[in-house]
This record gives sequence, structure tokens and C-alpha cells, in this order.
Amino acid sequence: MDARQIELPMYQTVMEKIGKPIVFNICMLGAVIRLTGLVKPQSIMKVLQTRLPKDVIEINQAALNLGIGLAEKIKA
Repeated sequence: MDARQIELPMYQTVMEKIGKPIVFNICMLGAVIRLTGLVKPQSIMKVLQTRLPKDVIEINQAALNLGIGLAEKIKA
């Protein structure tokens, strides 16, 4: 397969569920890793925990899970 295009209501979902667009990139990352299987979500969170302030880890975890959830709906 050369390319695959998938449309997800990601920004809208981030704003509805989390309310902060700053975590949009992490949500996107969640969808990508779910669709590709390149990296485990635990590995992403482990890195984020070493790079981000502790007070934003929870919101980033929620965004990652949100992206994974969106991608799971179309994985099949």
C-alpha cells in the first residue's frame, strides 16, 4: 500500500472532550500509532513524562487515548 487517507473529526473531538487545542498534536499521534502500530502508547507516555511538566501529563494522556479511540473505530 502506497498511501492511505483517513478523515477523522479530530480537532472537533479534542475541543468537545478536552477543550484545549494545544493537545491536538498528541491526539493526532495517538491516531497514527493506533493505525500503524509503530510505537506502543506506553512508550509515548514514558517519553512525555520525561519532557513535559507533571501538571500537563494527564491532559496529554487523555488526548493520546482520544486519538487511539478515534482510530480504533476505523481500524477494521
